[in-house]
Amino acid sequence: MLMKLKLYSLNIYEDQSIQNWMYAQTDDELVDAEALRVLTKYLANEPFIDRAYLINTRLEKGISSTIGLARLPEFPDNEILLRLDANRPEFLWYFDHRTGDDSYLALIVPSTPARVR
Repeated sequence: MLMKLKLYSLNIYEDQSIQNWMYAQTDDELVDAEALRVLTKYLANEPFIDRAYLINTRLEKGISSTIGLARLPEFPDNEILLRLDANRPEFLWYFDHRTGDDSYLALIVPSTPARVR
């Protein structure tokens, strides 16, 4: 299951539309819309993944597969943002993520894919 989560996450991350959004330096609604479309397409084909987030700290924006685009101050999962602020992982980082009464296996894929093992 960990390998499946890892491979699927890396496939999403390496998608050109996702890369365009992750490394965007200016706001572009078309790039936002395409990244959200691609993310939801990937998740529609993988039912064991409950949700996914994309975070662009440069533009202070996030995409949630469940609610769409939001500025980071309004992002629905503040716990993830706090984890990223406290610890910027250089490698894949698995952890238990709690939202409300629910617990999920989470994976952070850092924006340095060449360093991921």
